[in-house]
Amino acid sequence: MNTKLPEPFKPEKATPQKQKASVFENETALKKAFAAFLLKCPEDPYRAALAVIDTSKDAGPAMLAANLWPNDAIVKAEMARLLEEKGEFAFLPSKVELARSIWERAHRDGTEDADAVKLLKLYAEVMDFIPKPGAKSNVGQVVNISTYKEDSGL
Repeated sequence: MNTKLPEPFKPEKATPQKQKASVFENETALKKAFAAFLLKCPEDPYRAALAVIDTSKDAGPAMLAANLWPNDAIVKAEMARLLEEKGEFAFLPSKVELARSIWERAHRDGTEDADAVKLLKLYAEVMDFIPKPGAKSNVGQVVNISTYKEDSGL
């Protein structure tokens, strides 16, 4: 009977590798563009990264940026500068962007029918298909146009 215990695992020492200072050639410009997109969609930094980083060959850099750049000093400074210069309303969605977002969410796979109906009603309200109470609207009004022809005596 062999009572000798196996030796514990000893990892080899890693040899230090030279790393590039940055994955991106124009990182500061990309971070500034990222900051502007992040103000448009603060809940989704990956969407902001996809907007500024080419992912046709590799999505890794965009994932890296989405995880690291929201807390980067350059990004935070650019966000503060943009908010000061343009104001918060400049980064809210337009009526068209909001309507498109609602429309896409209503038609997304997995959206329950009851939720889709609520979203489509909201879409109709945003697009002014449903008149607001007290608002002047010509939606749903019928205009009666009658024509008068003079009798020519024939």
